[in-house]
Amino acid sequence: MGKLDGKKLKQILDPSFAKVFTHPLRNHVWVTLFERGLVSPAEIAHELGLEPSDVSYHFRELIGRGLIRLVRTEQRRGFEEHFYEPIAPAVNFDDREWMRIPKGVRSGFSAELLRQICRSFVGAVDARDRAGERRLVGQTRKR
Repeated sequence: MGKLDGKKLKQILDPSFAKVFTHPLRNHVWVTLFERGLVSPAEIAHELGLEPSDVSYHFRELIGRGLIRLVRTEQRRGFEEHFYEPIAPAVNFDDREWMRIPKGVRSGFSAELLRQICRSFVGAVDARDRAGERRLVGQTRKR
């Protein structure tokens, strides 16, 4: 809990958690990991024209906060390339912490989470349907 002039302040997230995302490159890494599922610092460094060591630093910050984990390594031209995946959920509250969050914030968070789940579900169904249509079209042509 934060303090201002000795008074306790309400807060939603641990400030150290929020601090992890104060650097734009860490935000980029985090979003890219969730989009792709698996990525290496070398890949992001190459895409952005940055030094791999600079990007690796931000991966270490995310690892230190428990937000990503090492999945595999591959030998590449004399060095090991590390591949990471995000650890979900990004925000984890126990029941007591969840109930301390103001009701309006909980409602908004829950509604957004439900919207994301619905979008993911609809996207998966659409992808399945498109794949099924391609198979049907391929079968019709073979006849």
